[in-house]
Amino acid sequence: MKQIIVILALILIGFGTRAQKLTRSESKKIVSELERAYDLDQSTRKSYNQCASEHSANSMHCDEFRKALIYQDSLNQKIVFNIIDQYGWLSVKHSSIKANKAFFYVLQHAQVQAQIKYADLVDVAFKRKEITPVEYAFFVDRLKSKQGKAQIYGTQEATDNLGNSYLYPIKDWHLSDSLRKQIGMPTLKEFLKTDHAKYYDSPKPDFNNHAILIGHIWDTSNKGIEKVNVLVDSTVIGKTDSNGFFILLVDKEKGKTITITLQKEGLKQIKYPIKGEQDFYDIYAQLHNSVKKE
Repeated sequence: MKQIIVILALILIGFGTRAQKLTRSESKKIVSELERAYDLDQSTRKSYNQCASEHSANSMHCDEFRKALIYQDSLNQKIVFNIIDQYGWLSVKHSSIKANKAFFYVLQHAQVQAQIKYADLVDVAFKRKEITPVEYAFFVDRLKSKQGKAQIYGTQEATDNLGNSYLYPIKDWHLSDSLRKQIGMPTLKEFLKTDHAKYYDSPKPDFNNHAILIGHIWDTSNKGIEKVNVLVDSTVIGKTDSNGFFILLVDKEKGKTITITLQKEGLKQIKYPIKGEQDFYDIYAQLHNSVKKE
């Protein structure tokens, strides 16, 4: 614990020193770049989210908005990460409120490798009260979910290509509700009443010995396939629902590989080898007819 405190203190000191070396013109230019990155991050997301709400997140109508979002994110990350690497995560004191937000939101929307690289800086910004508790909760959960780890606060959910909305697995629902209450968020039960996301209903899975499988199974016409058997080795542990979706618990053993088989009569079966180190696994699969039509 003492080592962590010392490291965070050194990061804070280092950032302050680098920021103080900036000239007025350099500082003004950097703040302008950061504020523009934040504005573009928010505006491109607003356009995409509006399209997604009118059609669906995976609708063809939103393809151009999705491409624009991915492209803008890549531009923003290049600018913002270059500033972090040169000058550190500048505090509000050395930038502006909007410029400071660019650091968090551009990183929040980046790939997991970047989030891992800069995670300590998010901790520092949170300790400086430049990131709200809710923003911090979203970052912590998103980073864990991207690594296949159970989330802490229960902020992360997704919608798959079949339209299934689901909540990523949570480490401990009781702890999550306690933490959510502390930061002004509704309990998970209250949240799910209006959200209707699917989820694994155990309040506290034993992730030391189990993992959760989240399955998305569709046919060649991109429709969910119901009643696909899910097997571990040769034992059926569950089936897909009417929209090709499942959430199931499996035993896991560190260092041991288990084989997941997706099987339905008339369709080619698919096998997935899974090594039991993650808390959950997303399985996306398209099943084809076992016999080609003549």
